[in-house]
Amino acid sequence: MSSLFPIRTKEFSQLKFVRSQESSVTTAWGVDWSDAMIARDLLQNFYDAHLNSVQDISITVNGSSATVAGKIGFDLNKLFYLASEKTEKHVGQYGEGFKAAIACLLRRHPDAVVVARSGNAAVSVRLEDRELGHSTVQPLVYDFYESPVEYSGSELAIRKVTTDLTSEISTAISQFWHSENPLSGEILCRSSDGKLSVYRSTDEKGHLFYRGLKRGEMVGLPLVLVCDKPYRQIERKTAQDRDRKAFDDAVLGTLYSVWANNFFKHDSSAIGVVLDAAKPLWQDGKSHTLVSAIASKHPRVGTLISDRFKGDYFAVCKASDPMKQLRITAKEDEWRADGRVALPANFSTFGVENAESFFVEQLKRAEKKAERNGRRVLSPAETAAKEVLEHAVQEFAPEIWESFGNRRPNYSVAETEALLGQFKKALPYRTSQVFLAASVFEADFATAISVFLHEHTHIYGYDGGREFTDALTWLLAAVIRNRKGIDQFERDWRTAARKVAAERKANTNRSDQEVETTITALSESEMRQLLGMLPPSQVELLAGQLQRE
Repeated sequence: MSSLFPIRTKEFSQLKFVRSQESSVTTAWGVDWSDAMIARDLLQNFYDAHLNSVQDISITVNGSSATVAGKIGFDLNKLFYLASEKTEKHVGQYGEGFKAAIACLLRRHPDAVVVARSGNAAVSVRLEDRELGHSTVQPLVYDFYESPVEYSGSELAIRKVTTDLTSEISTAISQFWHSENPLSGEILCRSSDGKLSVYRSTDEKGHLFYRGLKRGEMVGLPLVLVCDKPYRQIERKTAQDRDRKAFDDAVLGTLYSVWANNFFKHDSSAIGVVLDAAKPLWQDGKSHTLVSAIASKHPRVGTLISDRFKGDYFAVCKASDPMKQLRITAKEDEWRADGRVALPANFSTFGVENAESFFVEQLKRAEKKAERNGRRVLSPAETAAKEVLEHAVQEFAPEIWESFGNRRPNYSVAETEALLGQFKKALPYRTSQVFLAASVFEADFATAISVFLHEHTHIYGYDGGREFTDALTWLLAAVIRNRKGIDQFERDWRTAARKVAAERKANTNRSDQEVETTITALSESEMRQLLGMLPPSQVELLAGQLQRE
């Protein structure tokens, strides 16, 4: 009965018919796969049989015909039964892939020829000529043959199908992960256990492989991510996915989080690989979901990352305070005018400057300069004087005092008015930092309370702002209404100011005495060494003063 064999070639001429077996699989199987999915599952058995030698699989396509061959054979009965002996290293779990692929293929191409052979056996799969009952459903029939000549390896021949399908078959092996996969280039980084690997993509897209099978693509991120390890979060989401379809956005999002947590965690070089691949995106002010996942899982990761963006980019940011947001927006507009590219907010994780961090750094620089040039904390006498003024504010403007809540002001003293102005300019909007000139503590009460109230109204806005001037107007009214209470505060202030003056005089005398004591204790050689450390012009000036005296 070899004449029944659907492919009439010399190599099949000696085949002997063994049996026909009707399958429980019919054209009514509830799957409707694309040509790409059909091709993928026709290749699956070859991939599973050649896990360590995928290069031994050959694919030949000629118009409407395609042939897949491998050097390793397998039991053709497994193509019939819905049983599976696969381990987690194999792609399929249920033994359904080939049957579903053939059902879809024959439903689309009822005249197609499908033949498999291995060893001394061959089998062709076709649709039963009859229909079941009054339905249009047709079962799949397997015709088994045996050959006196053993075929070394395995082969699957497909005939009389569309060129769209054969074209998909020609590239289907790239849907499975293997070291020779044409989608991957050089390896870029790998986890310590070898289960997570990142390769350069050979095309403009990125590709995601999970447990041996391609499950997604990454537009704009030309990397190949390979995960050979099952993760509970992914398995839970794909438990009902018997067709092993491409991951949807929800599953991809979970997969990106898995990568961010288990591979890119605190690894600046690996994160740099992703950012470099995504460069065309962020040069255009865009991002990728994987980049966002990494950003959401990590703190700032250092200059190795941030140097990529230095000076040419900034991360947008938002503030809950409308007035603070106005200041941020103004700075961002300034940067855009300078040609800097605006990036999504999460790029600040990678050290990209944003307006808020700019203002923080600006304040730090001002504080360092202040510390170098005369800013200091309040002395004990100045603290007592400040408390007099605080009590006055609580009396005259309790609403302002209460507006601080638990965030009480921090006070600093600037030795000169010029420094005071520099410090105040660097303050962020509605700061709790209050600078006072040293001269305030030597002024009369009217001047001191005016300055003190003025500085506290900065919590409502900057000089010249509507909120600021409204606050000053309100405070003036409050002082006038409470003018009878001013006298006692004024007396307390005079007492406190005298103590400040006495403290400063004592400190000045003490400083002079300490300097004199230190100099007197120096030997002649130490004195010469000290003079040698001074600028020549200063030594000359001091020498001139001594001669005049």
